[in-house]
Amino acid sequence: MTLPAKMDQVVVVERKPEDATATTTEPVTPVSHKSAKPNGMKVELSPLASRPKNRIRIFVEGLLQSARREGEPDSKTGEPLPKRLDLSLGDPTALGLAPPAEAEDAVVSAVKDGLMTTKQVHGYQHSCGSPAFREAICEEISPGVSPDSVFVTSGCSQALQFALTALAKEGSNVLVPNPCFPLYNTICEHVGAEARSYSLLPERGWEACLRDLDAKLDDNTCCLLVCNPGNPTSHSYSQDHLCDLLRFAYDKRIPVVADEVYAHMTYDPRADERSTFQWMADVASQQLGRNRPPVLSCSALSKRFLVPGWRCGWLALHDDAGRSLVQAGISNGIAALCQIGVTTN
Repeated sequence: MTLPAKMDQVVVVERKPEDATATTTEPVTPVSHKSAKPNGMKVELSPLASRPKNRIRIFVEGLLQSARREGEPDSKTGEPLPKRLDLSLGDPTALGLAPPAEAEDAVVSAVKDGLMTTKQVHGYQHSCGSPAFREAICEEISPGVSPDSVFVTSGCSQALQFALTALAKEGSNVLVPNPCFPLYNTICEHVGAEARSYSLLPERGWEACLRDLDAKLDDNTCCLLVCNPGNPTSHSYSQDHLCDLLRFAYDKRIPVVADEVYAHMTYDPRADERSTFQWMADVASQQLGRNRPPVLSCSALSKRFLVPGWRCGWLALHDDAGRSLVQAGISNGIAALCQIGVTTN
């Protein structure tokens, strides 16, 4: 057989006609590999991996690369430059802070004192989290929530990722505060949604501008994201303002994603209802009753107990009176995400 010069223009087809056995060749349309490299290997970065950009990390790493190093002479004084203090770190242990003894002792006791079985300590757990951990989370955040509505995640960041992945889609938009934790934008880019900023008012304790919220919302808005206590603004919203935000979401028929990783970390000496932290879902249930939106609460042990490396977070679903999250299959969708995610469960 004489082979053609370009092998991708023909294909050898084995045929067995009714009256004979024969081998024939047929021309085919050449295959175009637009992303093929010089070595012929078809390798292409997917949009899911190419879209998200952690801009604060890109900025800080670029700044550090161009910055002068410790010990180098100051260009003006000639004195050695002091050690640089990195204020971009979100890890308290990098500054020498350690978790409280009660946190460490509880872990050691659970492993060493026979309080848990070998399977519970060292074995695979349910993909959505161990039953005991999910029950403990319910006791902490809201005794009324079912463990089946709580999903253990790899820190609060993955809880936010799961919540936004379940709610957002290509072409939708998420209302995010400005200023905000940059990961919100990164997750939105990952799922193909727009992170649409709404203004916070510094003169009013960084409360959300409801007028701006109303102006930014449209038919493609899939949720309202609220960070309380605030990062990077350090605010702690009053119950009245939380109610304002919840009423806005209910009136617009959108769910709320609540980033509550700094829960209970409020330091106002007045210590009254204006500064005491309250879970957003509790405010919705107690103050709005049936006229409340669904709340997807994201939190973790990392900030309160100074253990970010433990990667112990959770996503809790607090449905509305009409069970909108259940009817939309949100719980099942997040359970599916837990099955493919690498979670601390």
